[in-house]
Parts: sequence; structure tokens; C-alpha cells
Amino acid sequence: MLDLFFVIQIILAVALVASILLQNSNADGLSGLSGSSSTGVVSGRAAANFMTRLTTTIAILFMINSIFLGNIVARSNGKANLIIENEVKKDHQEEKKSIPLED
Repeated sequence: MLDLFFVIQIILAVALVASILLQNSNADGLSGLSGSSSTGVVSGRAAANFMTRLTTTIAILFMINSIFLGNIVARSNGKANLIIENEVKKDHQEEKKSIPLED
């Protein structure tokens, strides 16, 4: 389960970076790679709105997945800590039993 969320996180991170780089800017970034001109079927304004919405959606999914990953890791660490604490308690009890009391 954890591996699945890690893979999703990597995919979302790459998609988020790509969507940010593909947005129009003054320097034009990577958006010039598409080869489209402003006289196409989709106007520049509509394309910019689409990219903004896409970037926002990917960012929200990235944050939700980060929260899920944080919860899963926190729960698994909590279980590991409980197991370690139980083992330490067992060791202390065994040490107390093995130490002879001298009068």
C-alpha cells in the first residue's frame, strides 16, 4: 500500500513540474515546444486557463497524497515503537527475575 502511494507521489511530482513549466510566461518556458500558435482552435487565453486548472488539480492531488503518505508512515512507526517498547519491557522483566537478591 505504501509503495503504491510512493509511486503515485512520484508521478504527481513529475506531472506538477511539467505542468508548471508548460505554462505561458514572459520567457515562454517550455510552452514553446508544443509548436502551437495563437491562431489555433484553442485560443491562448483558453489554453492558459486550462493549464492553470490542470496545475491546481495536480497540486491538490499531490497534497492529498502527501497527507495520506504521512498518516501511513506515522501509523507504521507507531506500531514499530510499540513493538520495541514491549520487547524492552520483556527484557527488563527477565533481568529482574535473573538477578538474585542477596541478604
